[in-house]
Amino acid sequence: MRASGISAVLLSLCLVTFASAQDTFTVDITRTDGGGAACANDCVGFEIRGHLTDSANEGLAFFAFDLEVVSDPPGSTINLGSVMSMGGGPAVDNFSQPQGYSVDFTGTVVGDDLIQAGGGQNTIGNTGVDPFPPFPSGAVALNLGHGVDGVVLFDAPAVCPVLGFSIPGDVAPDTTYTLQIKPGSLYANVITSHDVGLDTYVVDPVTTAIGTGVTFCSCSAPTPEIVHEDSLPCTGTIDAAIESTDGLTLDLGLQQTEIHFNTEVFQSGGAAVDASNFSIVETGALTAPGISGVAYGADNSIVIVDWDRPLTLQEWTTITADVYNACGVAIVNGGDQGPGVDETDRVDLGFLPGDVNRSSDTTPFDLISFRQLVNSVQLPSAFGCSSDILDYADINRDGASTPFDLITFRQIVNGVSPPTTQPWGTKTMNNTRP
Repeated sequence: MRASGISAVLLSLCLVTFASAQDTFTVDITRTDGGGAACANDCVGFEIRGHLTDSANEGLAFFAFDLEVVSDPPGSTINLGSVMSMGGGPAVDNFSQPQGYSVDFTGTVVGDDLIQAGGGQNTIGNTGVDPFPPFPSGAVALNLGHGVDGVVLFDAPAVCPVLGFSIPGDVAPDTTYTLQIKPGSLYANVITSHDVGLDTYVVDPVTTAIGTGVTFCSCSAPTPEIVHEDSLPCTGTIDAAIESTDGLTLDLGLQQTEIHFNTEVFQSGGAAVDASNFSIVETGALTAPGISGVAYGADNSIVIVDWDRPLTLQEWTTITADVYNACGVAIVNGGDQGPGVDETDRVDLGFLPGDVNRSSDTTPFDLISFRQLVNSVQLPSAFGCSSDILDYADINRDGASTPFDLITFRQIVNGVSPPTTQPWGTKTMNNTRP
C-alpha cells in the first residue's frame, strides 16, 4: 500500500481512544509447502498470519508492514519484487479496494524491500454511492485475528512465478536468508466499539510484535568435486584387458564409468543431470566416443556415464563433468593441469592391452605385476587408486580373476589371433596422460 494510501486510512480512522495495554498484534511468517531444504531456484510457499492476544476488542481494523530479506552474513541484494508474488487470503478481502482502503494491498517494491503492504476496513460507514467516494464500501468483518489461528493476512502458495517466493539462482552458498517483517514497520488498529445505526466504528492502535520469519535458503552443500578413489574405474586407469573377441574386430573395452562426487549433483537449475552435463575428448586424431547415456547410481552423488564405443587404443580419454550442487554452485573447472594430476572435474582413462601396472607400456614387468596381484604379494592400490583386483587382473573380461586370465595375458603379449588383433608386448601409449 502506498504512503498516500496509509495516510488516507489514518486520517479516516480518526475515532481513536486508548486500547488496553495488553492488546498486542503479533505477525508470523511460516512455510506452507512442507518445509525441508530450500535453496537456489526452489519455490517456497508461505503465509503471513496475524494474532490478537486480547479478544475483548472486536478484531483487526487496519494493518501495514514492510517485508525484507536479511542474510547471515549480511549483504543480501534480493529484490522482493522480482522473486515474489503474494495473494491475500479471503479473510482480508475487506481491507483492499473496493471493500477497503488499500491501494497496493501486496506492497510496493522500494530497493530490495517490499514496503507498506496491507490495508484497512470501511469503518466510516461509506456507501460507495455518489456523491460518496467509490471506496471503501465493504461491510466490516468483526473479530478478525482472534483465536488460536488468528487471521491469514497473505497466503502465497508455492506456485512460482505466479505466487510464492522464487529463490534466485545466484544466492550465496553457506548463507542463511530470512524473509521477515521489517523491524519497526508493523502497525495495526483494532475495533474497540461500533455504532450499529451509523455503521461507524471506533478504532485504537495496538502494540505490535514481530514473530517468526521464513528461512528460505540455508544451503551448505560443498562445492562439487570428483572423489577419484571411489569412482569406477578411477582416474588414471589404463584398461589392460583384451580388445577383441575374434582377432579382427575392436569390439571390447570400457564403455562406462561410475563417477562418485562429494555431494549430490544436478543441472544448474536443479534438474537431474543428463548428457549435456558431461563431455568426452581423446588424445590422438580420432573422433572421441559419444555419450550414449547418463543416469544416477545408488544416489544423486553417483553418476553413471555410458559412451557408444570402446575407448581408442593407445590413447587417453577424458570425461569432464559440468555439474552443480544443491545450492546451484558449479564444479570447479581448472582445465588440464598436466600429467598425473587428478583434477576435480574430470576422469582420465587409457586403453593399452597388457599394461597391468599402468606404466603406459606393455613389458615383462606387467607379467610380474600380474603374478604379484593374483598371489597377494602386492595390493591392487599399489598400482593406482583402485583397490579392486579385477581392474588389473581380469584380462579376459569374464568378471573374475582366474588362471585363464594369465593365458589371455600371454596371448595379448605375443599376438595370438584370435583373440587379440596384434602383439602388444612392446606397445606404448601414444600420448602422456592429460
